Amino acid sequence: MHFQVLNLDIILHYWKADEYLGFGAGAHGYLNQERYQNCGPIQHYLEPLRNFDLPILQKDILSKNLKSKNLCFFRIEKNVRCFKTRNLKEDLEEI
Repeated sequence: MHFQVLNLDIILHYWKADEYLGFGAGAHGYLNQERYQNCGPIQHYLEPLRNFDLPILQKDILSKNLKSKNLCFFRIEKNVRCFKTRNLKEDLEEI
């Protein structure tokens, strides 16, 4: 069985590249500049835990370019034009 929690708050954290933890089989998280996906289904998730290992299937480092793209999508999601936003330059410099 696969459970997924989707709400606007989680989506906005994702687009803003805020850190979040993913727990459970197939869950996704973002920590220390890396997005990760846990193993799934549950049997594959539990196997590494039994050996005191993390059940991570895949890790991706979030590049500056991808962060910039995510920021633009975030702005669009909030119904703001990405390239006409007054603070876009400042936000990109933070990345």
